[in-house]
Amino acid sequence: MDSREPGLLQRPAAKTALRLDPKILLGSNLLFVPLEGLTEECAKILGDNPFFYFAPPGWQSRDADIDELDPDSVPAPKSIEEHLSLQVATCPRVSDLAPPFSSAAFWCSFLDEKGYLNTSVAEIAAEMGTSAEAAAECIKSLQDYVEPPGLFASDLRSSLLIQLERSGLAGSLPWKMLTYGHIYLEERRFSELSRMMGCGEEDLNEALNLLRKLDPSPGKNFHTIRPAYPEIEFIIESGRPYPKLILENLPRICISVSDMSVSEEGILCQKWMRPFWSRARTALTRLGMRYRTLLKISFVIAEVQSGFLRGETDAVSPLTYETAAKRLSLSVSTVHRAVDDTWCRHLGRTIRMKTFFSRGASSRPDLSVKELRSAILELNMSGKNDREIGEILAIPTRTINYHRAKMSLPAKR
Repeated sequence: MDSREPGLLQRPAAKTALRLDPKILLGSNLLFVPLEGLTEECAKILGDNPFFYFAPPGWQSRDADIDELDPDSVPAPKSIEEHLSLQVATCPRVSDLAPPFSSAAFWCSFLDEKGYLNTSVAEIAAEMGTSAEAAAECIKSLQDYVEPPGLFASDLRSSLLIQLERSGLAGSLPWKMLTYGHIYLEERRFSELSRMMGCGEEDLNEALNLLRKLDPSPGKNFHTIRPAYPEIEFIIESGRPYPKLILENLPRICISVSDMSVSEEGILCQKWMRPFWSRARTALTRLGMRYRTLLKISFVIAEVQSGFLRGETDAVSPLTYETAAKRLSLSVSTVHRAVDDTWCRHLGRTIRMKTFFSRGASSRPDLSVKELRSAILELNMSGKNDREIGEILAIPTRTINYHRAKMSLPAKR
């Protein structure tokens, strides 16, 4: 073979280096584990350990007394299963099914937090042991029967169409826009949508206003009754707010043997004890990593939202996840996920920690959207119109008009 001709050459095999996976971090520091599952996750790290165990907080080891709960900690008075219980039991076609397929609990298990189906028709059919066509007919019966309209839809477009049809607006301009022109609608290509529908600008705007009045999340007002317990409390000392852990709401590690000693002759120093003690230290370290991060975020909140925490202002100051992440050398995703489902106690109320985060207005970065709307409300109630409010706040009139409309405040002349 001519040496100049291409031949088969052996090359070093490609090697893939181990990379840090976010899932690894999730398991290592417990930061994103909800408080309800924290004791269980700590127990998993501890493993089968005869000497150490994690005890759940008091609220988790006993049934909650509804009379003792903070009203702010209960998201809704009724779950969606309770709300739909009678409706599903009387729904045509569905009510004829054998249990448990005729129960609200069965059908609500396929709904996400917005009230949309989170499972395909084929999978639901497999659960029921029937055909996809039969399952689809049951879903259609539920869509046409239950209140509020829009539940059991496959997506937003389907939910809005159901709401229009239940209101007797099938075939109307908004219905046609969703059915045939939804691509233009989603991409906000209104001029092309108007030509396609053969309607003028006034009719188009009227149809758009009707669509905006529909409920994009018909299931949002229903939650499983689950009291929220705060992990952080903001206290005021010497005129300054500080965060502290609410220890009674957190899991704690316990020792099965009461006479354990850390002395050289103690049981903890015995060779056979090392694996059990090592797991306990690992669990405590990872639990500590969780609360170290939460406290670091809380100290940033205490500094930026000092006036709000002291009760001097009614709205929070501008604080974005990006700002907090940069100050703490964390990723934006880490800050967001850490506070998203974490609750805190402030002035006797239980609130989500994400309440303290608010972006600044584009024309006034020093003013959060919540502060802006609070000022608009006060000035609007005093009789100021949008132009006057804009001049006082040094913000464009169109911005004032937008936020006032979002707040459903009347226009002043």
